Amino acid sequence: MNPGFGVEAMVGDSVVRAGSRGYLNQAGIAIPDRIPERNTAEIPVFVAKDKDILGSILIADIIRPESAGVIREIREYGIERIGMITGDTSQAASLIAGQAGLKDSLVHSGVLPGEKETIIAAFQETAETVCFIGDGTNDGPALA
Repeated sequence: MNPGFGVEAMVGDSVVRAGSRGYLNQAGIAIPDRIPERNTAEIPVFVAKDKDILGSILIADIIRPESAGVIREIREYGIERIGMITGDTSQAASLIAGQAGLKDSLVHSGVLPGEKETIIAAFQETAETVCFIGDGTNDGPALA
């Protein structure tokens, strides 16, 4: 496993990888131009078996229905600086932030798991109280 980039597993005698274009390229797997990386809120995950590309899967985040309401309630307590730190593309992050009622200026996108911890530490150095909520393994270092 390579957090933020991809995963690989032995399946029989083959290595199966799924991940970003860069992750597969680093493993010596060329992704043909016929499999484009779209510039949308969808995130492409490329899949390969050994050195052969099998295709790609597009993944899109869906905001939880209660998110915008929760953010409004937090603001009612006088907390205005509410942001988002995500590994998603800027397009995906902007879409979710807009649906949640967050300001783009407080959205950090394309962030690797270890970088989330660095961003949180920088906020803490400003002597502000910081609260971080994470929903996955990639958030572990920042939560610690």
